[in-house]
Amino acid sequence: MEGGVNTDVIEEGGSGGGDQILRLLEECFSYIIALTSPRDACRSEAVSIAFRSAAVSNLVWRCFLPHDILEILARAISRIEFSSMKHLYFQLCKPILIDGGKKSFWLDRETGSKCYMLSARELVISGGDLPHSWDAHPESSFPEVAELLNVRWLDIHGKINTSVLSPRTQYASYLVYKTAPAGRCCILPPIPSRMWREFLGLGAGEVDARVPRRRAVAWPSEREDGWEEEALGEFCTEDGGAGEIDLCFSAREEGWRIRVTVQGIEIRPAK
Repeated sequence: MEGGVNTDVIEEGGSGGGDQILRLLEECFSYIIALTSPRDACRSEAVSIAFRSAAVSNLVWRCFLPHDILEILARAISRIEFSSMKHLYFQLCKPILIDGGKKSFWLDRETGSKCYMLSARELVISGGDLPHSWDAHPESSFPEVAELLNVRWLDIHGKINTSVLSPRTQYASYLVYKTAPAGRCCILPPIPSRMWREFLGLGAGEVDARVPRRRAVAWPSEREDGWEEEALGEFCTEDGGAGEIDLCFSAREEGWRIRVTVQGIEIRPAK
């Protein structure tokens, strides 16, 4: 899969010195473009024919893919078909299911940063009077979501290791859910969200994260896919560091009796 310099451009007996120079120039352009971003690579296609040839090369787009892309593709529940590294990149800008359908993975379109959603099956969910079921949902890509009935209080915990994320990236995490109150509009109340980072072998400490403060009305954000999301907080990954992020959501409300459908927790680059 990996791109590289075409060694035949420096071999004797080519189609001509001019062609060899053009090919060397194209490879130089490729190395330069690979140091930019996917967005810049797409823009550079309009500069000239030489730039376009370089900007769509496998060498460039392999650099924009994660170094462990082969391992990630091996964990996908469905085979990913692609004709080039650029084609693969944009295929992965749409979520794919991995790890038996318990997680989804995709790339941020503009930066190539890794994104994940942990399905409800990957979370620890607890609440008052908590009869619940695992059901398919027409608006979820996961095989199952958690249906929680008569919820009076709610605690949700999830974990992700920073080693599977892109280095030197500011990430944000979100609870993705729906609520179904009895006969009235309802949203989750203001949430005291917490995030903890536990570095392997170094103990635990609170992560330096921007967490939503308690506010009068905690309106969630409506997503394009029809779900709601509530921000949990932000954290920054280090260069090559391995640590575990504990993503926590807690909600309590006087007289609360609602139905909550939990799809999962999404981790994506902060905007």
